[in-house]
Amino acid sequence: MRFNEPDNALEMVDKAIEIFPEYGSAYRVRGQVYLMLKQVDKVENDFYTAYELNPENLRTLQQLSEYLYVSKRFNELVNLLEDAQKIQPLSMDLMINYGIALAQTGQQDEAIEKFDQARKKFPDSAWPLYNLGYINVHKGKTAEAKQYFLQAIEKDPQNLQAHGMLGVMFFQENDLASAKKEFQLILDKIPDHPAAKQYMQKIQEVENTK
Repeated sequence: MRFNEPDNALEMVDKAIEIFPEYGSAYRVRGQVYLMLKQVDKVENDFYTAYELNPENLRTLQQLSEYLYVSKRFNELVNLLEDAQKIQPLSMDLMINYGIALAQTGQQDEAIEKFDQARKKFPDSAWPLYNLGYINVHKGKTAEAKQYFLQAIEKDPQNLQAHGMLGVMFFQENDLASAKKEFQLILDKIPDHPAAKQYMQKIQEVENTK
């Protein structure tokens, strides 16, 4: 199927669904085509239908999860993944989305538990550690947060989000040299990074007053 021609793709997948109405993946594909055609009002029904027809299809679950996440429908996402984890183990991305959705619905302790589960299940990844750091920042536990960000960078030195959060924390502690180092690392990779540029300007302004 040629996704660079979404109108033709839609016609083909419509025919497939007409012939095989119980084939869940066809609905998922049609949902993706609707997204490409910006017919967003038709996407949700197809993604949910695909999942209901085949709840064990991890790719379908991932697609529906991302749709709800981007739509900021976090309560629905929590309910979806709560049921899904009873059917099969969740991928790391799904566990992270689950944790973020829990945090967004005010369930911070449950979110920390989910991120910690992801950390133990995927010990080579920096993302569970980053999210543990991020949520601890919002709980006011800055010392714990800093350690998680440092651990995330140890796992993945190119994790720019962790570098950025460390830079903000160093700036707030008036450790300008350390903050500058973190933001410069980001700018070396992304020269037009707006937040890093803004903080570098703030650092320069503070240094000029000394």
